[in-house]
Amino acid sequence: MTATTPIVGRPASDRFSRSARRPLPQDASLERPMPQNVEAERSILGAILLDNNAINAAIEKVKPEDFFHDHHRKIYRQMIALAEAQKPIDLVTLTEQLQCSGELESVGGAAYVSELIDGVPHSTNVEHYARIVKEKSLLRGLIHATSAIQQQALDAEDDADTILERAREALTNIEGSVSKKAPVTVYTLTELNALAANPIDYLVYPFAIRGLISLVDGAAKAAGKTTLNLTGAAASLHGNLFLNRPTQRARILYTTEENIRTFRMATARAGLTSEPNFHILPFCSFAGLPWSQLVRHIEQKCVELKIDWLIVDTFYAIAGLGGEAENQAGSVDAAIAPLRSIVGRLDIALTLDRHCRKSAGPIGESGRGSTALTGAADSIIELKRLAGTLYPERRQLEITGRVEQVRMEIELRDGLYIISPDTDVDNSIGETERLAAAIAADPKASKRKLEEDTGVGRNRQEKIAGKSGWLFSESGWVRGGS
Repeated sequence: MTATTPIVGRPASDRFSRSARRPLPQDASLERPMPQNVEAERSILGAILLDNNAINAAIEKVKPEDFFHDHHRKIYRQMIALAEAQKPIDLVTLTEQLQCSGELESVGGAAYVSELIDGVPHSTNVEHYARIVKEKSLLRGLIHATSAIQQQALDAEDDADTILERAREALTNIEGSVSKKAPVTVYTLTELNALAANPIDYLVYPFAIRGLISLVDGAAKAAGKTTLNLTGAAASLHGNLFLNRPTQRARILYTTEENIRTFRMATARAGLTSEPNFHILPFCSFAGLPWSQLVRHIEQKCVELKIDWLIVDTFYAIAGLGGEAENQAGSVDAAIAPLRSIVGRLDIALTLDRHCRKSAGPIGESGRGSTALTGAADSIIELKRLAGTLYPERRQLEITGRVEQVRMEIELRDGLYIISPDTDVDNSIGETERLAAAIAADPKASKRKLEEDTGVGRNRQEKIAGKSGWLFSESGWVRGGS
């Protein structure tokens, strides 16, 4: 028998867990045996012995703890250890590996190891048998989880909401253990630059950026987050300016916690009537659906409808993070993770709305819940009513994050948000950085060229550039004092 050297494409730490869970005990109260398939487990192990390359297909589907029988778990784990060491996996090396780990006798000895290749189907079927083993593992996990949930409900030591949240978390963890088919892709910098030739691609400034996540914070039913979203959507759908900037036409999916009647009134105020590229997922359509299932439906609709911009208003309500759950970093991270994946894979803009705390605070910290959501966002936008203003339709809009830092006053006129004409836009932080970088790269650049590259108007460039020490002269841009 000839064994080839295993091919392990990713680091072992990324692909395998060194700490396997303890074997799942069979529940004595169950009359029927736990789901398992001995032949499928043996077939995986035998196929790897016959063709070491089969381990790559196997490990994409199953982990050692997915095997029902303890001796199969031990054998598979030692096969992985050999693969990590780039050693061939054959009867000799595997038997020696088990002997060194002190597990040879507990797996049935060298005789059982040698029997693994008897009657093994062709190694190309390893994926099929791996799926069987994984499915049985998931079914066992469901049995144990539901049994534990049932026991907690019978004991009634906690309130129903707490037990229900534990049940959701347990089922979500089981679902998350399913191996993904998609391979991990590594890019060269050249390839990455080609994929993101225009890294800051605004569909609607400032909260719809292709491939990025924007978080809009504002007081509940007061700041106007939904109005801001909808007027931005209307500008995109109609090809209008928004906040004095051009928009891109986009296909939009708006997921809302509002009921149909109030959301209809909000869309009407924003000038949205019959819009074939504006799709709505209202709360009544998904109420009671676990977030893990809802987010899969959202991704499916984004693909089917070729969505460019996904709006989730508000994130905590739609993700089912009620009560203390919104303050738990682990729960928030788990909820935002699938959305981050969708944004990356589909290259769409994502806007999340979040209510502010009553105690307020600086931008990024004023939003309710865990700061894990703030950390996941690329751009954070805070919308505030202006206290004591003579203009009730005016708001302060502040932006921070990885994209830019800007503060401005905006107002709603004829259903369209614009930058207030008599206010001084404090966007010098972002503009100064962009302009200084562009000038440093090419001190001979004309004002027209700089305007095209940075968006800073020609009549404002000398003032903005002066903040970073650049002066304009007949020969071009020079450092002050030089």
